[in-house]
Amino acid sequence: MKIIFYDYFNAADAIRAFFCFKQYEKMYYFNISRLAKFLLISLGLNKQVSLFDFRLSEIKNDLGESYFPKIFGKDLIGVCDDIQKNILDVNTFVDSFAKIFKPNSSEKIKIFFRKLAGKEMKDVVVFMNVISWYCKNSQKASAKVVEFAIEKTLFFNSLKEFAIKECNLTVVSHISFRKILGYCYFFVGNVHVSSVTCLKSIVNLTKKRDAPNKEPLVSSLYTLRGLNFNLTARNDFPWLLLSDIERKQALIYFDRKDMPLTEDMATMLKEQGVNCMAVSDKATTSKNVAVYQPTPRVAKMIIGLTFKALSLVAREMLRRRFISIIFFPAIMHFIRSFAQAYDFYMINGIKVDVDFVDFDPYRIARRLALANAGGVSVSHQLSNWPISNVILGSSADAYFVFGPYYHSKLLASGTCNEAVIVSGFLTDYSFSQVKEKSAKLRKKLLDNGAEFIVCYFDENSSDRRMSIIPNGRSRLIYKYLLNWVLNDKTIGLICSPKRPRTLQTRLSEISGLMQQAKDTGRCVFMGGEYMAENYPTEIGQAADFAISLLIGGTTSLENFLSGVRVIYLDLEGLHSYPEYCKKDLLVFNDLDKLIMAIKDYRLNPKVNDDLGNGSLVPGLKEKDPFCDGRSAERMGQYISWLLNGFSKGKTRKQVMDYANSRYVDAWGKEKVISGVN
Repeated sequence: MKIIFYDYFNAADAIRAFFCFKQYEKMYYFNISRLAKFLLISLGLNKQVSLFDFRLSEIKNDLGESYFPKIFGKDLIGVCDDIQKNILDVNTFVDSFAKIFKPNSSEKIKIFFRKLAGKEMKDVVVFMNVISWYCKNSQKASAKVVEFAIEKTLFFNSLKEFAIKECNLTVVSHISFRKILGYCYFFVGNVHVSSVTCLKSIVNLTKKRDAPNKEPLVSSLYTLRGLNFNLTARNDFPWLLLSDIERKQALIYFDRKDMPLTEDMATMLKEQGVNCMAVSDKATTSKNVAVYQPTPRVAKMIIGLTFKALSLVAREMLRRRFISIIFFPAIMHFIRSFAQAYDFYMINGIKVDVDFVDFDPYRIARRLALANAGGVSVSHQLSNWPISNVILGSSADAYFVFGPYYHSKLLASGTCNEAVIVSGFLTDYSFSQVKEKSAKLRKKLLDNGAEFIVCYFDENSSDRRMSIIPNGRSRLIYKYLLNWVLNDKTIGLICSPKRPRTLQTRLSEISGLMQQAKDTGRCVFMGGEYMAENYPTEIGQAADFAISLLIGGTTSLENFLSGVRVIYLDLEGLHSYPEYCKKDLLVFNDLDKLIMAIKDYRLNPKVNDDLGNGSLVPGLKEKDPFCDGRSAERMGQYISWLLNGFSKGKTRKQVMDYANSRYVDAWGKEKVISGVN
């Protein structure tokens, strides 16, 4: 007898199960349609066919190690590498489509399709690992033949090979009306949106426009990290704050309907001399700011590029190669993004664009548009990377990393940059700037009786099955620390939630305990609209010891670099992380032992000097070889060199060569890595 799992169980599968359920001892599904669920009940199969309920946070091997690093740092990358080797690198349509966009677009187009594949394959790869884990740990499944039925996909062969080699699974495919309908919806939706976009741009034919800026501009998209010019608070453009770029050469643009450009934001930017713009009417609530209006050039480009793509599809169809038709809706979206971005850059005289949202495949269209407009795209590392991940791969012309430690992880993720530049931890200027605020925060707790202060940095939690940190685990940690404050009147606690706005909702069961701790005056919760608005180093420098979760690592890296003692807490089981070489000094997987170690340090700091000591962190010097507080200054200076080159009429290649050369002269040959692919 066999066991079968379905990634998505639809109505056709329910009917098929009615006729062949005797072939299987048990049938499971991970997702199901409403009609299929109704049919299961109507046909009396709801006991034979059931949901396989799991939580990724509970999927661990015999040694208690989480599957998370394996899935995202190895398996998904391996599948995407295979897809690129056996499909993208040999597919004539991909190469032909890439030739439409110049210059040097071939590898970046492949990254686009690679990211689309990674997005589509992610859940399936997770499900395969979950099934493999179940087979190893369940006596019912250990001796059975296990099949995994997935929806038909272009990438079936790569998934099938992976399943056999890594998970010992037999993978079969089944027709999915959901995917067919989804494809049709995506196709029709893109036809509609592209048509509307063309019509709007044609309507704007008669509108008067200002002449493009004579001086080249650097633009940056607002991404909710913070809109301020304060060196002690998070913001979206740290590279601008300490550079010699003239503020009038900077343009901050807004495209979020849920976080529009307000009148107050616009006023602040204008007071700073910075240009601002909304990309649509819905991206601003102010009537006094410029709103991007597409020109007829957008319609011309969309129509022209779409017909070129259609001719390529027709040619492939005549050769009986149908891959292109599967890609076509995404290609329409790509073309529209390209055309709108090209028009936006040309209208505003933008020659440099800074955008770190690399996980979005359609960012590649924007970057190719800027290259076609003669400009240079820039991205930068935002957080610590404990593992490689498909979403990290970047298509930016210039990519800034903290240190050489991250170079190999960027390569493994799949990237295509003309230059990778080592600049140091981007917001290291804050280390010295926040000292006064840290002192005030510390004094507040000391004045209320605290004698020893601990700070805690959490990571966002969720009870969704794909979450690695469930709310219950987060609640457990907070409950332990809050009770410590209540039971020991000499302890101060500073909590810095990653998502402050949702903390009370997620952990509502201990809201009363939170309030009791805050009422002592020795417990403080840091706030923020979307994420913690304070830099982690500000909280860390106010404390005697910091506790951070190993799964994150960015807050701990920032604190280590700024001289704060940090202990990692790992309840997730990330045993493959290099920090485990210093277990019970840098990382603890038991909360009781962690708190006891801090208590021992408090009693005798000299004897326990290794506890949380940054000198023990593996590769810390490789993560930031500078440690001088000038990272944002370096990035800003590089961008300034680009702008200066454009001001002199140089080409994009000339300005990049010039900026790279200046950077090498200033900071060393090994700090610029060219031709990364």
